[in-house]
Amino acid sequence: MLSTLITLGCILLIVIAILLSLAAFFFSPGFTTRLRRLRGSDNSPPSGGIAGQGDKRRSSRIAVSPLSVNVTDGCIFCVALLDNISSKGVCLKELPNRLYRDTEILTLFSHDQGQIPLLHVQPRWQSQGSNGKKIGASIINPGAAWESFCASMQEDSGLVS
Repeated sequence: MLSTLITLGCILLIVIAILLSLAAFFFSPGFTTRLRRLRGSDNSPPSGGIAGQGDKRRSSRIAVSPLSVNVTDGCIFCVALLDNISSKGVCLKELPNRLYRDTEILTLFSHDQGQIPLLHVQPRWQSQGSNGKKIGASIINPGAAWESFCASMQEDSGLVS
């Protein structure tokens, strides 16, 4: 009876050790970075600067004059500047470093009604600059209001590419 309990205890310890090893492997920073790259959601800025030249972007960019927007990741609230926009995404700059630490969705809204519609975006890349963090994000389910906003901004300022 005692030998059976000792054997079961040893087996249980081995199973726990294996589970802890697997957890350490799957939740290590290196593994999650490789997984993001495999899924195509790597957090590095797109290469190149012009659509179609090694760039991951699928839509032309529209330059916007400094337009501030409210941004939240569900915990932290801040104000950022829109750098450029497209029908499928936004580029935000001057964000605090503590915002978006592997958050899946950010919410954007404007100070004044009518500037930009409420948007839910998924960060795709980020870079660090002297004025804070810069994030490129794709818009989750852009609607007619966003398309209308992009069209009006394109008339006002022109394409970035």
